[in-house]
Amino acid sequence: MAANPYMHSFVLASGSTAYNLATLIKGDPNAPNLSVIQDMTVQVPLRSGNARIYLGNGDITATNCGTELSAGQAIAFTAVPPNWLNLQSSGTGTLSVLTDTAGTAINLILWYQA
Repeated sequence: MAANPYMHSFVLASGSTAYNLATLIKGDPNAPNLSVIQDMTVQVPLRSGNARIYLGNGDITATNCGTELSAGQAIAFTAVPPNWLNLQSSGTGTLSVLTDTAGTAINLILWYQA
């Protein structure tokens, strides 16, 4: 079965709020079901200037994160078949995103099974 792409940009309105990635995705009525995500790429658009994006767990801060991205950078998460990425709104599997600049966008590409 072929995978389908979902591509969407999200604006992080606050520069000091940790956003749960699963909650952001679920807020888009066109988003796929999170239980069938195979791969995910998070990218910071070139237009973001000097803004920084931090990815990490629910206790994320600018100094406690898994990765830090700046304009034009991206990170990909890939599940090993037959598993799926475990994106959840709470508990184990949470992935949060934080920015140091209000109004910064992130681009997401999700590959999923329909």
